[in-house]
Amino acid sequence: MKNRFHLIFTILIISALFFPINAQLGLPQVEEVYGGRITDIEVVALNPVTSRIFITTESANSMFYADVDHSSGTPVFGAFTTIADVDTNDGFGKNIESVRADGASGQIFFTHQRNIYSVSTTAGSLSMLNNSVLAIETYDGNLYFVKEIGGGLELHFGAINPASGVFSEHSDSPISIASSFSTPPQQNTAVRVNPADDSIYVFLEGSPSQIFCSNTTYNSLTSASLFTELDTTGLGVADNYRSFGIAPDGRLYIGGRTGVEPNHFKRVAFSDNNGASWDTLRVPFGGTDGPNIECAGSGANYSVMFGSNIGVNRGENLTDWNGFGWNGFETHANDGTVACDPLNPNVVYMTTDQGIGASTDRGETIFEIDEGVEAVQVNDFDMNTAKTIGWTASKSGIRRVENYASASENWRIMFPMGDGSPYYSIAMDQSDSTGNTAYAGNVRVYKTTDGGFSWDRIFDVQDPSWGFSFWSYISSIKIHPENNEVVIIGVNSPDNGVKGGIFWTEDGGSTWDKLDTTPYNTEVLDFEFVYNSDSTTTIYVACEYVSDGTSSSYGVKTITYDPSVGVPVFENSMIGETGTVITNFGARDLAHNDAGDIFVAGNNGATYEPRVYVKYADSTHWEMLPTATLPGIGRVPAITVGETPDGNQTPFIAVDSNIYYLDVNTWKLGFSYPIGMDINVLFWDDLLVGTGTGLYGHFFN
Repeated sequence: MKNRFHLIFTILIISALFFPINAQLGLPQVEEVYGGRITDIEVVALNPVTSRIFITTESANSMFYADVDHSSGTPVFGAFTTIADVDTNDGFGKNIESVRADGASGQIFFTHQRNIYSVSTTAGSLSMLNNSVLAIETYDGNLYFVKEIGGGLELHFGAINPASGVFSEHSDSPISIASSFSTPPQQNTAVRVNPADDSIYVFLEGSPSQIFCSNTTYNSLTSASLFTELDTTGLGVADNYRSFGIAPDGRLYIGGRTGVEPNHFKRVAFSDNNGASWDTLRVPFGGTDGPNIECAGSGANYSVMFGSNIGVNRGENLTDWNGFGWNGFETHANDGTVACDPLNPNVVYMTTDQGIGASTDRGETIFEIDEGVEAVQVNDFDMNTAKTIGWTASKSGIRRVENYASASENWRIMFPMGDGSPYYSIAMDQSDSTGNTAYAGNVRVYKTTDGGFSWDRIFDVQDPSWGFSFWSYISSIKIHPENNEVVIIGVNSPDNGVKGGIFWTEDGGSTWDKLDTTPYNTEVLDFEFVYNSDSTTTIYVACEYVSDGTSSSYGVKTITYDPSVGVPVFENSMIGETGTVITNFGARDLAHNDAGDIFVAGNNGATYEPRVYVKYADSTHWEMLPTATLPGIGRVPAITVGETPDGNQTPFIAVDSNIYYLDVNTWKLGFSYPIGMDINVLFWDDLLVGTGTGLYGHFFN
């Protein structure tokens, strides 16, 4: 594994008005930008006409809930609200593994780093119940959870008080499931109740998977109850199965994946005789496996939901399967968690590229229900000089704002050419006064000239001729400030031994050339253009610190571009004050002031100590700025240059969840966000904050 500085992409900051250097930021005000990456979905019936949806997210706002009104013929979906004890101030972040709830009491149970917690929608209700927990389930007023202990597995169980939601463990709990297992439990372990015979099943991900079944029903467990391992040898060992579900008629379903990215497909297996025999089929759609399998319907008339796909007629044949929204969709479903509404089997829920989707016709058409989900993870931002039009790149799509900071402010979300992969970079063509020309990057680069209504794919990292790995992505895009036909893009490759890359175009993306940096590795994270008086351009390249024994990347590289020559010249060395090369530095973000001084923020390569360097306009070397008043350890993902009331420019940096500014030679704390909300981008003008929980506006006190 690479020895590299990992980032949590969470916060985008834009700051503006001239303000006293000792001013404090006011409380953030939310912009109506909703959605995000959803990790789990749970739906329970509160009463005969109201169901409640619980979701967990990849953000500091870890959990939300919303109610669905079924009292009329058409369900009415309410807006989502955070769970008070599991939001930005509570430190759970994106690490909640699973969530379950009890309909009678409304109590919520979830696992975080293998600890199980109980909480309600009321603030101050959080409590931890147990540890080393692999899987949880609620069923008919009871809580069940699987715990790893002493190299084996045991089942804990008990009743949930329907009024208070308090869990009371049964006097005969726990009981042993297995004294050992063939392989250590992996990420996906599940406990389920068979609705056909009320027995309890425990599933362990693997090749092959392990499944255990109880000899007594869920409501008659005693210390004498036993679990028997089912036969899964019929599944073979070629494919890893990690998803499990039980149909209304008792059929067992497990799901997995076959093939290697990008040529990978879902595989589903099912058994009607407790594993004595298995039927398997490859779902005829590309993509990875989802984390669970759910069935929508009753008796023998049900559909099988798995990832972004649904199989009608119990999903027995290839022709039974289709993708969610095959007859109409607002955004694409992705291969995440699926759920069925207990009050209406035709109402199903799924994760989407934008956030959470729903369907009222069992998946035939799908639509978004993201209102209130403040979990958009913004990775990059760009804005026109008038600060009226802006673009964001996020893990859940591209967004464009028009008439920013006015009564007619309008946000629009888009997925270029239907591509739902996370977006890491965005660049807006400042020479286009309409603000309609922009470039967006994920594992491809897309270009629009009409404000995002149509896009062209102009570059693909996965083109085999470039030699990148499947997980490589476009980390930065910059447009030449004096010639909008010249665009430079950076590629970051997280895999061992795979180098990043730098590409440029002189015709707006019609053709691309790769910059020769041999023998050096350029794991690009940012670019900064400086246009020189002699019509040449200096491009500074911030490179991640990588030392994996095969290739190394570090510091700031320099590219000189002369349009009369047409071939950029690469320089690897970042020269320090003593004349030696700075190598033990991971550069994350670049900025410059009006004087032409270049600032770079990052970390000491090995110890993650905060580092900020400056290269003055009249200098040939980099100087390290004082760090005595900064934390000893902390991620430094972002830097910008702002102005003091007297017009002097000074750098602002992010260290974890804090913003610091340089006052003469001392870094001073400007604002602190809740722990767990790491800042990603600082952009100077009219303070706008895009976080792992959404997009917010700020004002100075």
